[in-house]
Amino acid sequence: MRHARIRGLNVIDNPAEVILHAPAQSMLDQLALSATASCEAWAAALAEHNVRPGDADRYERAVAVVTDRAARRTTNLAQNLIGPRPTDQAGTHTRRNTLTTIANYRVRNRLLDNIPGIGQPPADHAT
Repeated sequence: MRHARIRGLNVIDNPAEVILHAPAQSMLDQLALSATASCEAWAAALAEHNVRPGDADRYERAVAVVTDRAARRTTNLAQNLIGPRPTDQAGTHTRRNTLTTIANYRVRNRLLDNIPGIGQPPADHAT
């Protein structure tokens, strides 16, 4: 048996079978049924929308490709919004992250190349 740093908590590597009292077993069974039902409902919802394993990663990579391409097209935007490329590594990294964030925003909001910066400011500046 190993002892955890939390007072009163023991980690058991090879626990012996534990016999639960009827009320505890009933509660555990209900929790297991509820968890199973939730998993089945989630799987059905995903299947209904034709979502397959790996789709989230695939879509995230696709967005990253589009964003990277958009960031490369932001030479004038970068010069006008955030100034010249820094000479130090940290500044260059920060500038690249800033350009990627701006490009991501522009892509997600479907801003065309002829629209400057991040588009028009909101009508209500409090939002």
